[in-house]
Amino acid sequence: MVCYPVMLVDHLRDLQSLYEQQYSEYLRQKAQPTELQVVGERSVVLEREVAEQASIVQRLKQEITELKAEQERLRQEAAEEVVDRYKASEEMKLQMDEYAKASFEAGFNVFHQRVLRHYPELIEVLQG
Repeated sequence: MVCYPVMLVDHLRDLQSLYEQQYSEYLRQKAQPTELQVVGERSVVLEREVAEQASIVQRLKQEITELKAEQERLRQEAAEEVVDRYKASEEMKLQMDEYAKASFEAGFNVFHQRVLRHYPELIEVLQG
C-alpha cells in the first residue's frame, strides 16, 4: 500500500501540471482576440473610413457646385463683355462714318469754294 500514496501524489502533480497547462492555454487564447472581435474592430475602422470618405465626397460635391456657379458667373461676365465690346465697336464705326462723311463734306466744300474762286469760267462752262 505504500505505492498508492506515492501514485496519488504523482497523479495529483500530473493533474496540477495539466491544470496549469490548460489554464495557461486558456489565458493565451483569451489574450488573443477572437475572429469575431477582429472582424468587429475591422468593421469599426472601415465604418470610420467610409464616414471620412463620405465627408470628403460631400465636400468635393460642394466645391464642384461652387466652381460651376463661378464658371457660370464668369461665362456671363465674358458674354456681357463681348456684347459691350461689340456695341463699342459699332459706336466707333458710326462715329468714324460720321467723321468720314463730315470730313468729305468739308473737303468737298473747300474744293468747291476754291473752284468757285479760282476757276469761275470753268463753272460757267460746266453750268452750261
